[in-house]
Amino acid sequence: MSRTSYAIPFAPTTFDSESVVPLYKQLYEEVRSAILNGRLSAGTRLPSTRTLADELDVSRNTVSSAFDQLLAEGYLESHVGDGTYVARTLPDDLLHIDSSQPPPRQTAPKGRRLSQRGNLLMHTPVGVLHTQIHPYAFCSGLPALDAFPFDIWARLEARFWQKPQRELLTYGNAAGYKPLREAVAGYLGTARAVRCTPDQVIIVAGSQQALDLTGRVLLDPGDSVWIEDPGYLGA
Repeated sequence: MSRTSYAIPFAPTTFDSESVVPLYKQLYEEVRSAILNGRLSAGTRLPSTRTLADELDVSRNTVSSAFDQLLAEGYLESHVGDGTYVARTLPDDLLHIDSSQPPPRQTAPKGRRLSQRGNLLMHTPVGVLHTQIHPYAFCSGLPALDAFPFDIWARLEARFWQKPQRELLTYGNAAGYKPLREAVAGYLGTARAVRCTPDQVIIVAGSQQALDLTGRVLLDPGDSVWIEDPGYLGA
């Protein structure tokens, strides 16, 4: 059998041109599988039928037929004038999962050997912190969400992106956006009496990255570390 692979924006698709299964049915099964295994998450916007047909080099009727069946079965939602989305609530019969069965044990892919660090990470239990919908006062790690100036933020963002700098779409300084580092250094000098220059400020993605960088720069294996108790659980 001859098989032709196509690259589409949301999932790898292989059409079997010699199969008795129609192309629209093959596409239907591929998108349905992508939804069920999480490759296409709820609320994901799909390409238009015309765009997807061009991408896959098939007729638009093929894509429309697949989408129509997915819509009819409740896997997709159509928003008039806005496009087609993965349904936020899947058909009921797909939601009955036997929670009594333990999750499958993770193993290294066949033919591949993980590093010592990779094995350690694979067997390290990971806990997920679930934030409450209505966090209580002085909740660790959460600012006053109700005090965030959303309106001001939206106006500043809209004004900035009217004439964005092309440099922002390429690689930048590893320490972070320089004007932001200058603003942080200025704020620390005024509000916290910290004497520092922008070159001493590093912008990170969050506290975990900051701790990771700090540990790599300051610590060697076997070193002792003192931390506050109580303190940040993520440390």
